[in-house]
Amino acid sequence: MDRPLAAPALSPIALSQRISGVDFARGIALLGILLVNARFFFWPFAAAIDPACEVPGLTTTTLDAVVWSLIEAFCSFKFISLFSLLFGFGIAMQASRAGQIGRSRWGFGSRRLMVLFGIGLLHATLVWYGDILVVYAVFGFLVLALSACKPKTLLICFFVLAGIMIFFALCSAVLSYLFSVYPQAFGESVAAVQAEATEQIAASAQSATPSGGSGARGLAAIMEVFEHAQFSFADPLWMQAETVAHREGPWLDMFAFRIAHWLVCISAAIFGYGWHACALMLFGAYAFRSGLLEAAARMRRVRIGWRCVCIGTCFALLSVLPYWMWGLRDPRASALHMLGLTVSGLTLPLGYAVFLVEYAHRVPDAIRLPITAAGRMALTVYLCESILATALASWWGFALFARLSDASLALVSLAIWVALVSLAWWWLRYRSIGPAEWLWRRLSYGRGAASRDD
Repeated sequence: MDRPLAAPALSPIALSQRISGVDFARGIALLGILLVNARFFFWPFAAAIDPACEVPGLTTTTLDAVVWSLIEAFCSFKFISLFSLLFGFGIAMQASRAGQIGRSRWGFGSRRLMVLFGIGLLHATLVWYGDILVVYAVFGFLVLALSACKPKTLLICFFVLAGIMIFFALCSAVLSYLFSVYPQAFGESVAAVQAEATEQIAASAQSATPSGGSGARGLAAIMEVFEHAQFSFADPLWMQAETVAHREGPWLDMFAFRIAHWLVCISAAIFGYGWHACALMLFGAYAFRSGLLEAAARMRRVRIGWRCVCIGTCFALLSVLPYWMWGLRDPRASALHMLGLTVSGLTLPLGYAVFLVEYAHRVPDAIRLPITAAGRMALTVYLCESILATALASWWGFALFARLSDASLALVSLAIWVALVSLAWWWLRYRSIGPAEWLWRRLSYGRGAASRDD
């Protein structure tokens, strides 16, 4: 009796089958992500997340304010969303290829996401707390589960998630404004708690030593600040101990702050921006399933792109212009900033994706080919961005932590990106795949797959 034929083995996509415009978009996204992340690499956590929080010893010039405004409006939540969209596109493509040869999308897909989770965990704990790979791996399982749905279903899921996030952003903006302007409406104790927190922060500032350190360092400083009734990352004890840990070490002090910040980021991902990334992943899956990037859909995707760019630009400007009109500490500006970031982060990346993929071929080869190479090595370049930026910021490198302004950070980010783009272009002249991609592929596909064309 004849044995049934085994299903063909799932193998990596051939280089000839890749969409070069998608790789080009990934390469550009790596620059936008680094421009946004630069503050988190080089500044105390409180100053990185709050535009009204100043870095001790740094003076903000008009040029710095302009640079920050442009990055905040057109990069923050935009390029990480673009990357999310392209990641969802890739998940749907791999799931489709598995189905075409009679394989379950779960076998390979879950293995691939678990490997990414492991890489992200090492990246977050040993290099930099702002890792996004763990978030992609976790929410990628939901996208993988929905990847076989009809395009209309995926689009509905995107709009439902987007609508929920916009609703919560609107509610948060209104509540934060009311809380700042009318604290009495939230209870008689609110004003007292705010006053107590202000007194504690002032007392912490007075206890700091003139050299910029504090009596406690590392984990001891973290625990001391946590003991305050009103915990704040902006507490001078926290910021000064964080700065000393990055500038002077030792490694354990720096590690303590990295873990503390990573736990905050993971919590924020579970209840916030992780769902934002998931929504864009679902749109990426929709783009693949509906053939949105195919030649026959050109007019439809360009129409979508223009609409998203127009809507996204309006809300992107809404997120920063109120700061120029009313100041960084005005509650109206903060509320509009929150709402503007959410809406523009859901719309502008769609426009970016459409036009980067659509018009990549018009970019001169001398520029397009190196950027496309970086997109093919996106995981390697992303990890190397973290390593290089951490080396520049930390005590074991150049100890530039809390010493660079926004304008300087933008130049450093551009220099790192150009160096890594050039390295990727050189590497792929002699190899078919980047080192991190080789590891990811080897652990996902198994022996023999890492040497095949990507």
